[in-house]
Amino acid sequence: MVTPPNGGANTIVHFDGVGAEFRSRRYAARDPLIDHIFVARIFPERVSVESLAGLRQTVSTIQAAQTPQMRANPDDSDVSRWMVRGSKYVLSDRWLRVRADECETATGVCISPYYVVESPDFVHAIATDLEGNVILVRQYRHGIAALSLELPGGLMDRDEIDPVATARRELKEETGYAGGHAARFLSLSPDPARYANQVHFIRVDGVTPGKARPEATETIDVIVLTPKEAVKLALNGGIRHAGHVSAIIAAFSKEV
Repeated sequence: MVTPPNGGANTIVHFDGVGAEFRSRRYAARDPLIDHIFVARIFPERVSVESLAGLRQTVSTIQAAQTPQMRANPDDSDVSRWMVRGSKYVLSDRWLRVRADECETATGVCISPYYVVESPDFVHAIATDLEGNVILVRQYRHGIAALSLELPGGLMDRDEIDPVATARRELKEETGYAGGHAARFLSLSPDPARYANQVHFIRVDGVTPGKARPEATETIDVIVLTPKEAVKLALNGGIRHAGHVSAIIAAFSKEV
């Protein structure tokens, strides 16, 4: 038997041998995780355990009941889409639009506003030269106020419909490298929670150097690395762009 800190009706949700954590009506309106830690850590001396074995058995039963059921098919899901009851744009310019949605979950919970960023798709080139070296660029990124080592690329222009053509254009503009064989490699979401667009990674193999023509706002260093060096930087934080880290590892992990 456990006497809870607030003396109310509680459900034991965690016991570590030192203190017990509870879910109670007293805390039901607030974040359960925060409430559990608050109860167990602030009031451990007020938790009395008369039957340690019994408590552990109770906790094991509860944890087993709360464990999500694993599914063999990742596409098999009972999770439902949200309903959008209303929507308006709170920002719109040539670079992006921010949409404020009034959403309702499948369980009837209202979330408003929920902000979604609309932007043209991103396209980046995973380019290698005739020796198999990887072509990267280093430039200033104002979001982090620091230099960033990345794959060449950028936004698709509004009149562009082919990510492969965009990758070739961006690669030549930023690095001067051109030619070779280009093909789609991987398309991902930059952030499924907030961004409505996609990021496309294009393999361009066998490129040759030429004259770069970056935009007036860009000052770019072209960095040529072996695949092993590129993967090492992706794994140790030398490349900070999360999407580019994923793409580089996916493209070259088997080669190193």
